[in-house]
Amino acid sequence: FCSSVCAKTHHGVPLTGGPPTPWQKLPEHIRTLATHELTPRQLHVLQDTLNGHSTRTIARALHLTEPTVRTHLERALDKMQPHLEPKAAA
Repeated sequence: FCSSVCAKTHHGVPLTGGPPTPWQKLPEHIRTLATHELTPRQLHVLQDTLNGHSTRTIARALHLTEPTVRTHLERALDKMQPHLEPKAAA
C-alpha cells in the first residue's frame, strides 16, 4: 500500500531515526485530536503534506487523483481548524 511517500516514514514516524518530522513537532493534543477526528485517509494525506510531500506525489503513492488528495486535505483542515484557532478571552 505505501510506496515512495511512506518509504522514509510510517504515518509520520521515521523508520530510521533522525530528526522529528513536522507532524511529530505538532503538540500531542493536536495529533491525538487528528487521529480521532479524521478518517484514516484524511490523516494520511495531512501527515504526508506536513512532511513536505506534494499533492502529486501523494496522489501517485495512494493511487488517487490530485483533486481527490486536495479534497481529503481540505476536509481534514476544515475539521481541525476550530481546534487550532486561539480561544477568545472571556
